[in-house]
Amino acid sequence: MLSGFQIGATITDDKKLVFDSPRAYRTSLWRMKPGPVVVKVEQVKSKRTLDQNAYLHAVPFPIIADYVGCSVEDIKYDLMGEKWGWKPSAMDPNRMVPMKPSTASMTIEECTAFIEWLIPFAAQKFGTLIPLPGEWAA
Repeated sequence: MLSGFQIGATITDDKKLVFDSPRAYRTSLWRMKPGPVVVKVEQVKSKRTLDQNAYLHAVPFPIIADYVGCSVEDIKYDLMGEKWGWKPSAMDPNRMVPMKPSTASMTIEECTAFIEWLIPFAAQKFGTLIPLPGEWAA
């Protein structure tokens, strides 16, 4: 028996829910046992753009990494924790890891907020001036 499933769908202008694959939906329902279920509908969150990612890895991360004398990966990890917070490591509860350890886990809105936070943070903490995304050409 199937215990749960997810399926893509679109909400139309006239507020109807249209499944991406009606057949997969019907098949999944047939595989579930009868009884109460929870139906959850949520908006798809868009991942950060490739331009946002390119900017972060070409401009602020290398500038700050060079300033503090570490790798881009190390400074990215530290900055992600500084912005999004820390949690205990699953392997070692005495070690803290970032809540969001990678830019890939950010939405477009989160990445925009990260960039808007990072530029003044770098100026205040390190005295480094980071060019704005519009001032940088890939």
